[in-house]
Amino acid sequence: LAAGAQPSEPSQTPSASPYSPETLEFEVEDISSVEAVELLLTQIEIVEAENSSFAPELGELSYDLGIQFDQLGLHEDALEAFLRADQNMKIREGLYSPNREALIQKIFEQHIALNDWESAEIALDSNAWLRARNVDANSLAYVEVLQDLVRWNLARDHYGVEEEESRSLVRAYSDLEDIFAIYDAQGLPLDDLTLDLAMTVNHMLSLDVLVLDSVQGRAGTAALDRTYFRQARAAMTACQSLYAEDLEVKQRCANSAERQIRQDLPEAIFVDYSSGQFDQGLSFYSRSYFRGKDILLTQIEILRETDQDARTLEALMKLGDWYLLFGYQRNAEEVYAAAWEYAQNVGLGDSIHMQAPQAISTAGLIESLPKLDVGNRSGEAQVAVTIAKNGEIERIEYLDIDIADEEAIAELSASLAASRYRPILRHGVPIAAVAYTVSKQVSY
Repeated sequence: LAAGAQPSEPSQTPSASPYSPETLEFEVEDISSVEAVELLLTQIEIVEAENSSFAPELGELSYDLGIQFDQLGLHEDALEAFLRADQNMKIREGLYSPNREALIQKIFEQHIALNDWESAEIALDSNAWLRARNVDANSLAYVEVLQDLVRWNLARDHYGVEEEESRSLVRAYSDLEDIFAIYDAQGLPLDDLTLDLAMTVNHMLSLDVLVLDSVQGRAGTAALDRTYFRQARAAMTACQSLYAEDLEVKQRCANSAERQIRQDLPEAIFVDYSSGQFDQGLSFYSRSYFRGKDILLTQIEILRETDQDARTLEALMKLGDWYLLFGYQRNAEEVYAAAWEYAQNVGLGDSIHMQAPQAISTAGLIESLPKLDVGNRSGEAQVAVTIAKNGEIERIEYLDIDIADEEAIAELSASLAASRYRPILRHGVPIAAVAYTVSKQVSY
């Protein structure tokens, strides 16, 4: 690949069929899913009667049957159909056929829909193993499956399905290191998705454990206290906007949101640095900020050397975002100003001037993560938020909502209050955004 070329990022659209459409006697797109299922089942019976259970046509028919069952929400039936198609593919093309990747991806998706996280992870690992058999695991072609593994572990951490705290994040970072090694060997900058994943994983690690100097005592937790009270106030505004006429419900909402915020704060661990004794395991968390900053600085340096102006500008903006996430407001403003000057020099000033706020860290990736949620109901909320120039949420107002569960609303309010955004930049200077509208979907 030429400098700056990127591997394809994990697709957000349904996988293409690994089969050719030659054996189908009808177009499933032209009829309803129910009719398609009936026709496919009939055709499967005919093929089995005329040939055998291992006839090549059965693989394609089973795959298309799985697609139709999936669209109908019949995930157990879809899973069975995809597993049969995969078995047929293994017989036809062998265990290591690259065409199996699309089938295993569908199997993975059905396990997700059935809330079977263990089987989903097995399917994901199987695809990684299959890709490694077919390409060099040190090549750019292997990056995509590593990204999928990182996103999976981020989802496990975000949705709280991991029994051992931080284990998923540690595994995610291990996969990221493999990606870093691939790009380093190629002398190329990271692709944009990997950069976002690296920033998110390091930020989330910093939010799990906060290592403080015991000599500072209570002063070391002051920042945590400020974070808690700020987020609690913002969540309160959300509850007030929705339950203004019902004081009891409003207070219950606020109390539930506060508990969620308190629960999500990092665990504070005090260490006596002066003693010279320090648990090296803790340094993995305490160095999250520095790792993220070093990754961004290296990215900017490589991009500048290869004259990739647009990507260099975005990396500079992400460095400013990084400082914001860790409370270094002055550093962030200096970097945003430098990014504005750079943008002006390369003719890209319009691309960042008065740009709409952008969610950063996990908030910017949630929609692309596997949805590991066991809720059987879902809803959507239209929300207006006030974003301060430091990217923090100051006020939340529900504009429209179809979520009929108080606890779900409280959790959403807490999540919104903890969100961070890249602020609007006017000539490179951060300014507040009032009543910025966002849409959130939740399962409960």
